Amino acid sequence: MNLQESFKSRIIRLSIPVIVLVIIGIYYLSEIRPFPYQQYEKHINQLQRYDAELNEAVVLIRFGIIKFYDPIVQAENKTDEVIAILSKSLEKNPNPKIQEKFNIVLATMKSKREMTAKFERINPILINAIIHFSNILGQIIESESNNKLIEGQLDLELQPSNKPQADQSGKPQQIDQAQLEQDAKTQQIDKANLLYRGILIYVLQRSEAKHDDLINLVKELRTSPDKLPKIDSALMYADKILELQPQMSKIDESFFQVPIVPTLNELHEAYNEEFKNFESLGDKFRIILFSDFIYQMWKLLIYFNIHIFIRVFLWNCPNTINKDSIFSWI
Repeated sequence: MNLQESFKSRIIRLSIPVIVLVIIGIYYLSEIRPFPYQQYEKHINQLQRYDAELNEAVVLIRFGIIKFYDPIVQAENKTDEVIAILSKSLEKNPNPKIQEKFNIVLATMKSKREMTAKFERINPILINAIIHFSNILGQIIESESNNKLIEGQLDLELQPSNKPQADQSGKPQQIDQAQLEQDAKTQQIDKANLLYRGILIYVLQRSEAKHDDLINLVKELRTSPDKLPKIDSALMYADKILELQPQMSKIDESFFQVPIVPTLNELHEAYNEEFKNFESLGDKFRIILFSDFIYQMWKLLIYFNIHIFIRVFLWNCPNTINKDSIFSWI
C-alpha cells in the first residue's frame, strides 16, 4: 500500500515539472523568442541614406560648391559601421539566402567605393589643371591683345593709309614683314581664345564630342612657328585636362548607375521573407501551446470525472469489496 502510494506520488511529482517546462518552452518559442535580425529595416534605411549622402557629396565637390572631401569620408565610415552590424548578426545567425543578397550588396558597394577613390584621386588634379590653365591662358590672351592694340595704334599713327599701293603695272605692292607677323599673331590669339573657350565648355558640358578637335588645336598652338610666349605652360595644363576629363566623364556616367538601392531592396526582401517564416513558426508554436493546454485540461477533467465516478460507485457498493485498496490506487 505504501509502495503504491509512493510510486504514484513520484510519478505525479515528475510529470508536473515536465509539463510546466514544456509549456514554458513552447510559450518562449511562440511569444518571447526574439527575431535574430532585429532592426534590419532601420539598418537598410541607414545604408540608403548614407549612399544618398555620398552621392550628394560627390556632386557638390564635383561642381566646386564644397572644397573638402570630409563628407565623403563621413558617409563611407557610417556605411562601414552599419555593414559591420549586419555582418556580425549573420555570423551569429547564419542564413544562406540573406547571406547571398548581403554579399551582392558588399560587392556593389566595393565597386562604388573604388569609383569614389578614383574620383578623390583625379578630381583635385583636374580642378588644379583647370584653374591654372584658365589663369595662365587668360593672362596671355589679355597681354597679347593689349600689345596688339598698342601696335595697331602705332601703325595707324605712322601710316596714314593701310591700303597697299599699286605699282605701274597695276599690281598691289607686297605687304611688309611687320604686317605678316601681326596677322600671324592675330591668328594665334584667335586660336588661343578658341582653345580657352573650348576647354571651359568641354569641362562644363562633360561631352567627349570636341575632345579630338581640342587635341588638334593644342597641337597647332604648340607647333606653330609664331607660337605665343609662355603658352607652353597653358598647353601643358590643357594636356592634363584632356587626359583626365574623359576619365572623370566615365566616373560621372557610371557612379550614379551603380545599383546600390536595388541590391538593398533585394536584401530587404530577403529579411522580410525570413521574418515571415519566423512569424509563421511562432504561429505554429502558439497552436501547439493552445492544443497542449486543451489536452492537459481534458486530462484533468477526465481524471477527476473518473475518480468521482469510481468513488460514488464504491460508496454505493456492498461492504464486501475492499474499498480501501481501490481508493489507494485512485
